[in-house]
Amino acid sequence: MAAHPHVVNATARQRLAAKVIDAAPVLLTGAALLGSGRWVPAAASVAVAYCVWLWWWEAGSGKTPGNLALGIRTTDEAGHPPGLLGIFLRGMLLGLSAATVVGPPVLLVSNVWDANDRRQGWHDKAAHTLVVDVRAGRNPLATGGLRPAAPADGAGWIPG
Repeated sequence: MAAHPHVVNATARQRLAAKVIDAAPVLLTGAALLGSGRWVPAAASVAVAYCVWLWWWEAGSGKTPGNLALGIRTTDEAGHPPGLLGIFLRGMLLGLSAATVVGPPVLLVSNVWDANDRRQGWHDKAAHTLVVDVRAGRNPLATGGLRPAAPADGAGWIPG
């Protein structure tokens, strides 16, 4: 059970650490294949397959390996699965930010400067997504969204 009955936004540290964990399989596979002489085709195939799988999984469930490890989930602004377009847009913005060396880390922690108390990063605002801490608060993906409907009898409902 969550420590708090309300939805709690994920911190910049959690979000950044989750992305590092999510990137680790591609980086480790690339490093292993680099010495084998089959670097480009094999690494590209593995990276593309992993990224498509990750995109699909996060879009439908809000989960990634990093999100699971850090106890966070990605949702749309209503607290439901973010969908293919939302995750694609977030990923494209992170990829485009890589044109500068500091782009991805700055984008990933841009939620620190969010004035609307939702801790949305710039990529989250563009994609209409949120990242929530399900260890510290309620998991909106498992409880009907940010504002779940009250049961007919009103029993057991905690407003979000």
